[in-house]
Amino acid sequence: MRKWLCLPHDTHTAIFYVKARDGGLEVPRLRYLISPMKARRMAKMEESDDPVMQVVATSPTSLGARRKCAQLANVAGRELSNSADVREFLSSQLHASVYCRQLRQHEQAPQVNRWITDGSVLLSGWDYIQYVTG
Repeated sequence: MRKWLCLPHDTHTAIFYVKARDGGLEVPRLRYLISPMKARRMAKMEESDDPVMQVVATSPTSLGARRKCAQLANVAGRELSNSADVREFLSSQLHASVYCRQLRQHEQAPQVNRWITDGSVLLSGWDYIQYVTG
């Protein structure tokens, strides 16, 4: 994404994933979102009325997969169990960065980055890049 947006190589990656209102570009961080989603879905299988699903959900293979999902949802010593946890984690990473501390103020004026989520379809690719690097 850095290359596509013509950003410096040292641009903090969290800026891509943080919500626009926090100063980011709101690209979903699938690496942090998928594992908790899978773990929740597998846990719900145990609650099924179908006895076959209950057996499958409690099988060693299924339990091992849930354990792996739980491990993947643990990032830098924090358990990311839902999208709010991911948002808070990435936002704190971004705002702790020396070059991005000033982005904390974006939360006070969310309309500043509204163009990222509301109007970017009206922008040409070049204009979008110019606004991002602006």
